[in-house]
Amino acid sequence: MNYSNQREQALAMCYVPWQRWSKLYKPCEALRRGTLFPCLDKPYKGGKS
Repeated sequence: MNYSNQREQALAMCYVPWQRWSKLYKPCEALRRGTLFPCLDKPYKGGKS
């Protein structure tokens, strides 16, 4: 296929909001939970809300 006539478009765009620095988990707890930041800790509940 010849794509030279098509306009160049972005494949995707992202938005990353600013985060405020807050309290942190201790290193061992952060490794267990998979994140250093408690505000980002969203445990998987098997599809239940």
